[in-house]
Amino acid sequence: MDAKFIEYPSDLGNLSGNRLPFAPKATGALTVRYETLLDGNLTAYAQGEGNVSAGYYTDTTNQAGGHQGSYAELNARIGMRQDGRFHWELGLWARNLTNRAVITDYNPTIAQNPAIFGGASFLYFGAPRTFGADVNIKF
Repeated sequence: MDAKFIEYPSDLGNLSGNRLPFAPKATGALTVRYETLLDGNLTAYAQGEGNVSAGYYTDTTNQAGGHQGSYAELNARIGMRQDGRFHWELGLWARNLTNRAVITDYNPTIAQNPAIFGGASFLYFGAPRTFGADVNIKF
């Protein structure tokens, strides 16, 4: 993707030619899932997911402080389910197994007002490595 502003005059200057926020040049995803029937209508499964992204900027001014470099994330899930009139599923999952810190927001306006905020800028990050479980029941 080659997402750039063609013409963008603003009170921060001419931003024409800057890349659009959160618009990497390339992304990709792959999911692999294995299922096996254990008994009757009881199924066990294992799933892995991989997501990759080229770098991107998180604001229209394309400041270096708000640039997220390219990264990869891995997620996994294992579980069991029983299908039929009474359906249940138990799953254990892990997200961001690589524990990659990914910038989800950046506030450049604060950095541009050093008299008020001392030149500080704020970065927000996505969730770190996270584990969990879920139970689904349908009847």
